[in-house]
Amino acid sequence: MNKTDAAAIATHLENAISQLSLALREAQERLDPAAHENFKRLIGSQIGKLSFEGLEPIYAEHPDLAPPGVLEE
Repeated sequence: MNKTDAAAIATHLENAISQLSLALREAQERLDPAAHENFKRLIGSQIGKLSFEGLEPIYAEHPDLAPPGVLEE
């Protein structure tokens, strides 16, 4: 994938993860503990898929697109 396309896709994936994180924070304030736990698992699995299956391959091919600290071990 060329760098321009990778950057465009990565931006959308990063934004999606950010929005899911906001939904999780909102759910923490609004849901009962059991419902929040279920929601947290759902959101966590989706963030994981977006990160590992979407962003990781992009960052591997174009490390300069990764936010600071993401590729550091």
